[in-house]
Amino acid sequence: MNMGRLLHIGLMTFLGISFIFCTCFLYRNLKNTLGNGKRLIDEPVNENTKTGKLGLGEILVYGLMFIIAILFVVQIIYKGSRFPSATAVLTRTVILVPIMAFFNARKRTGKSLVVLFASLLFLVFCTIAYIAIGLPVKAPVLTLNNTEIKLGHTAIKELMNDGFDIYTEKGRVTALDIMKFPNSNEFEKYSGSPDISVAKGYHRRPMKPVPYSKAVLVKNNAIIARLIFYGSMKKETPLKDCSIIYFWMKKDDISKAKDNKISIKLNGVDMLSVLKTDTMKKTFGRKILRPHQIEADKHYLISWHSNSNHLFYNSYTASIDMDDNYLMTGIELECQIAREAD
Repeated sequence: MNMGRLLHIGLMTFLGISFIFCTCFLYRNLKNTLGNGKRLIDEPVNENTKTGKLGLGEILVYGLMFIIAILFVVQIIYKGSRFPSATAVLTRTVILVPIMAFFNARKRTGKSLVVLFASLLFLVFCTIAYIAIGLPVKAPVLTLNNTEIKLGHTAIKELMNDGFDIYTEKGRVTALDIMKFPNSNEFEKYSGSPDISVAKGYHRRPMKPVPYSKAVLVKNNAIIARLIFYGSMKKETPLKDCSIIYFWMKKDDISKAKDNKISIKLNGVDMLSVLKTDTMKKTFGRKILRPHQIEADKHYLISWHSNSNHLFYNSYTASIDMDDNYLMTGIELECQIAREAD
């Protein structure tokens, strides 16, 4: 395990142990302290005198309060993903309301206070974990005809099973090699052989060429896209089992895709039709970066990431270029595999 993850996990473990110690200290203190001849652990801590069980109506009311609070929390987390600290404070405040209401619904003793204290510390722990680590994000789905591509998940063999050809690059491929395809000697068609493997590690921008880590996606002898593959951080992986972590289509590739009647969709949005701003914002929402510059730049930059970026979970970006008619002229998708920060 890398140092970044160890540091995060170590700090969270230390925090968790500290909270457990605080809870135990409060329990022992209340248990061993006497007030009016009684242990404080058994003394009431609020002014409510009701001791009976909650009625069905009360249970429904408090249950509804918790449901509403949870719905608010979900919306706060979704809409406040760019401001984790403020989101955590709002989340904690919203959750506290039904908790305190439920606590004060009946006469509570020191034992109930310890339970409440432990619950609040657990809530604080979860809040800090959310700020420091975040939650995993859902990978965007690129669809070519009926083939779904999820970066970091979809394997090469799935594309081959759907009728696409994979040509691996032998070395550093130039624009001239692309133009000469399929007559260039710099490409080799992959047959699905289990004997061909990709070296361990993340090879998005290697210092020197990594055999079989780069390829072109081909349909009817026409290059549709450029690809980069990933197997594992720990061991060599057969090429057929490697996943796609990078997908790039240039203007010429898009034209060839149209000529071969290949549809292109990103999370259900038709990328070959006019990219309407309202449709894009409705589909991708706050994941769109610099939304106010879309009209001027004719460019979309979309990001799917957690608070810890790619330290614990995969993160994704999509870059989409358009012409003056808002038709796509290029698309680039990249998956940052969960790993130690570069």
